[in-house]
Amino acid sequence: MVDWSTSPCDSATAQDKAVAEQLAAATLWALSGRVFGVCPETVRPDPAPAARPSTYHGGVRHAGWWPQQMTAGWPTGGCGCSTACDCSADRLRVALPGPVQSVTLVWVDGAELDTSAYRVQDRRWLLRVDGKTWPRHQDLTIGDHDAGAFTVTYMRGIPIPTAGKAALGELACEFVKARNGNGKCAIPSRAQQISRQGVSIELIDPATLFESGLTGVETVDRWLASVNPGLRRAPSRVYSPDASRTARLR
Repeated sequence: MVDWSTSPCDSATAQDKAVAEQLAAATLWALSGRVFGVCPETVRPDPAPAARPSTYHGGVRHAGWWPQQMTAGWPTGGCGCSTACDCSADRLRVALPGPVQSVTLVWVDGAELDTSAYRVQDRRWLLRVDGKTWPRHQDLTIGDHDAGAFTVTYMRGIPIPTAGKAALGELACEFVKARNGNGKCAIPSRAQQISRQGVSIELIDPATLFESGLTGVETVDRWLASVNPGLRRAPSRVYSPDASRTARLR
């Protein structure tokens, strides 16, 4: 991830570089609000999970029947329309925990689906475009690629911006310097005060810097302030007691 060929710390050992890069990545990920980064994710979508109470309908949601007043009487279809209704409009897409960057593969009923059969919509929805619909139910106790399973593997997250990659490289280089102990590291040490030839200098405790969302490296801190001015510790989430369970994460 770090382009060491353009770094002043390129002469460091491979082990020092690897350790420094991991430390820098973990530090910036936490201080930036745990927002950036793309990782593989595998989910088992279940658009119509087992029935459970709903605070809005006052009854059972996704039950075998759901009455709805119509001119001809009370139909008993699973969609609140007629017995033949299968909610095909809803079954054309399933929600994936996002943001979705790309879909690696989709398995339906023991076979890999061709990429022309689906596409990603709004970085959240997996849309079926081959004229068929997604399975409405699946057995979550069987294997991911077994008959009767519906599995999606995709890349989830927000890519690190160019400025963030530059900040990562600079912070990693500072960790290399600190690891080598050559005294040229820009990251403050744990010392609180230094007196030399009658001059006293008070230093900032790095623990205080981290609590303020900073590292002590000016260019890195400028980037952190631009992407996380509110010092959030994690992305915001919205929960609803009536939202369907759309997938099981592994």
